[in-house]
Amino acid sequence: MTPLDNYFDHGQRPRNMGRMLDAHGTGNIGSIVAGRALRWFVTIEGDRIAASKFQVFACQEQVAAASILSEIIIGKSIADCLHLGHADIAAHIGGLDLAELPPQIWGIAALHDALAHLTDAEGGFTTQLDDPAPEQPLICRCHHVDEPTVKELVRGGAHDLAAITEHSPVGTGCGTCRRDVERLIRETLDAPDPEAAGTGAAISNGAKGRVALMHSIVGLLQPMLAEVEGPSPEIWDLQKNVVILRALPGDWDVLQDRCERLLKDEVDPLLKVEIDVK
Repeated sequence: MTPLDNYFDHGQRPRNMGRMLDAHGTGNIGSIVAGRALRWFVTIEGDRIAASKFQVFACQEQVAAASILSEIIIGKSIADCLHLGHADIAAHIGGLDLAELPPQIWGIAALHDALAHLTDAEGGFTTQLDDPAPEQPLICRCHHVDEPTVKELVRGGAHDLAAITEHSPVGTGCGTCRRDVERLIRETLDAPDPEAAGTGAAISNGAKGRVALMHSIVGLLQPMLAEVEGPSPEIWDLQKNVVILRALPGDWDVLQDRCERLLKDEVDPLLKVEIDVK
């Protein structure tokens, strides 16, 4: 599989997702009360990670990266875990393009929080760790969202406060960050990302990213494809703005047109559908 195939696989079949009852450390990011959060669990042996699990709450775009991270850290020292970043996650699955990852990986922050509160069954070895990783300025403290994440949303097409709150929890808590969000929108639009120019919001490298886009595509097309009698086409790939379906020889023109019109109406008007006959 390609690195991107591996990434999709982790998103669709996450490893180590679930609750850990005997964890030595538990960390959180986001707010379960507000609706979006990620929780991390670890057990340790000596100074190394013995086991790890995570839970997600309404932040599906974080699942794939968290699944990969949960594999990486097994057997690593606590110190090594504090230095892990985007590049390590991308390298673990064969060299994924960093643009495919979320701008802010919640799993890393939740892992750091878990490692900062390690306690055994008797209440021993509570460890307060200084996090040497550089912190990005937080713009929304209620939901632990940093400035780069908001900038990615703006570059992805969210050009006002209403669009930002539609695609993220920013500004939906206490509301004190809204003025700063509007300032950041203006600053980002004054210095736009050239790679994002000329593309639709869903197709660009916005904060939700390509993985979230593929989840939307699969969710829309899968019910339609399931209605096909006999072997149905398979959602195979996304190449720029073209969704590739693979199918056995047959007359697929009508189905192709229906799929394309659905995606244009519901996801992005620039999306196209092509059927690759095996």
